[in-house]
Amino acid sequence: MGIDGKLKIFLDEKNAEVSNLEVPEEFIEAVQNIREFISRGGKRLRPILFCCGYTLAGGADKEDVRKAAVSMELLHTGLLIHDDVMDRDDCAMADRQCIPSTKRIMALNFNEAI
Repeated sequence: MGIDGKLKIFLDEKNAEVSNLEVPEEFIEAVQNIREFISRGGKRLRPILFCCGYTLAGGADKEDVRKAAVSMELLHTGLLIHDDVMDRDDCAMADRQCIPSTKRIMALNFNEAI
């Protein structure tokens, strides 16, 4: 299974976890916005380079390196959101998808949770 497939499984699991919690509706909405943003795909250049570097260094466990690459992609996305929150930017994330300022802290909390 590729990077996008692993990301989808992880995000689906987290979405199910959040859906079962007693949290404000805004938090659930923020989680869904972040999930949609990450699920859009893209070049996935960071995880591809990560996997290539692992392979070139002699790594052979494709399953483990894909898990690590997914973690790196999630960390990078979380750092983008965190940066925008700290800068008090009303539009979070690289493609300027907006998360209203009232939901920024919940988005930040979600990133810390993942």
